[in-house]
Amino acid sequence: MRLRDIFLREGARDAEHRRRAREMVQAILRETERPPDDQGEDTAGPYVAWSLRGTGDELLERAWFALQTEKGSPHAWYVQNGQSEIITLSVPEASEGPRASIKKHEDKVAHELIHLIDAHRHKDPSYAKAPSFDTPKVRAGDEEERQKYYNTPMEYNAHLQQALYSIEHGLQKMGVRNQADAKRVLGVDDASQFAKKLLGSKQMQEFTRMMSPETRRKVLKRLAQFWDELV
Repeated sequence: MRLRDIFLREGARDAEHRRRAREMVQAILRETERPPDDQGEDTAGPYVAWSLRGTGDELLERAWFALQTEKGSPHAWYVQNGQSEIITLSVPEASEGPRASIKKHEDKVAHELIHLIDAHRHKDPSYAKAPSFDTPKVRAGDEEERQKYYNTPMEYNAHLQQALYSIEHGLQKMGVRNQADAKRVLGVDDASQFAKKLLGSKQMQEFTRMMSPETRRKVLKRLAQFWDELV
C-alpha cells in the first residue's frame, strides 16, 4: 500500500470516529428527553442517569449517561464498571436541563465517546485503564504524572479528536463547504499554520505543553491528515 493511501485511510478512520461520536451525542440527547432511569447523590454531588440501551446503537447498548451537579469547572469522564459503561458530564449548575448542558459541553461528551469507541475498537479492557486525570498527584500538578496522562494513546487521541470535533462542528454550523472558505474562516493557509494555531489555542495549551516528541510527531501527522481532507 502506498504511503499516500495509508495517509488517507488513517484520516478517514479518524473522521469516521468523529461522525460516530456525533451520532451518539444525538442518541443521548433523544434519551434525555424522557425521565431518568436513576437518580441520587454520591460524594461528588447529586446526579440523574439514563440507560442508553434503547438507542439502538450497538456501542451504547451497555452504556449509561449521567449528568452530575458538582462544584468546579465542567468536565466529563468515561469508565467501565463491570458489564456497564458510564459517561458522566459534571457541571456546576444543572438547572438549565440535561439537553442544554449536553449541547453546551458537547465536545467534552464527544471526548468520552471517543474513549468508548476506542475501548471497543481495541477489544482490550486494559486500554480503558489509562492514567486518570482525577488523581491527587495529577490534580496537584505533578508534571511527570500529567505527562503520563496526556501521552497515553487513549488520551492524546481523545484530546485531539475533541479539538477537531469542535472545529468540524463550528464549520458545519457556519455552512462552510470547501477548503477555501475554511481557510478564510480559520485564518490559515496551510496544514502547518493550522497545526500551529490549533496547538497554540487556549483549549490545547496544557496538552501541547505536555506532549512528548513522539506524541507531537503523531499529532502533527494527524492534523495534516485532517487538513488534507477538510470539508
